Amino acid sequence: MIYLMLYLVFAKIAFFAFGGGFANLPIIQSELLSRGWCTAAQFADIVAVAQITPGPVVINTATYVGKTMAGTLGGIIATLGIITPAVLITVAIYFLAEKCSSVSFIHHGIRGIRAGVAGLILCAVIFFMENSVLNHGLHLNRLIYDFSFTVQDWKTLRLVIPAVIILILNIIFVKKTHLTIYLSIIISVIIGTPLMYYWRSIFG
Repeated sequence: MIYLMLYLVFAKIAFFAFGGGFANLPIIQSELLSRGWCTAAQFADIVAVAQITPGPVVINTATYVGKTMAGTLGGIIATLGIITPAVLITVAIYFLAEKCSSVSFIHHGIRGIRAGVAGLILCAVIFFMENSVLNHGLHLNRLIYDFSFTVQDWKTLRLVIPAVIILILNIIFVKKTHLTIYLSIIISVIIGTPLMYYWRSIFG
């Protein structure tokens, strides 16, 4: 019975889990706590473990909870529950897109989705820039949206230069030399660590 419950609960979570990642943690927390499968403190520990292990945090959380509740088989079943709706919906959309690919309205709609995804990725880039490179109270959205930069903001903007350098180097490495993503990450660490440190010691 516990196996069926694990599958159904995580399938339900996945069916309503839009946005991905941390956006779905509240619904997982609600489901687990309401069933008494863990306490709030235990859930925080589960999420911490899920973050430090490879893979999406939602899938890692499902696997961890399933393993805790019903052993290895429980972990497998909970994982299957969390991925089943996504697989089914993706397959359905694929066949629908194949059938309707010649329809001009659908074609332009898909192009619009691509543009929207690019915008979301850009928002993620801005978020990581603000929370990793710019930690002096500078927010790029002030420059992008309301143009209310102060003189101090413009001075602080120079701290973004090392990140821009690393970004350009990554584009060159990946696009021009066909360097693998893994080597690109390693090179970014090797170059970025001293560059960020000395740049901030001079201008920070």
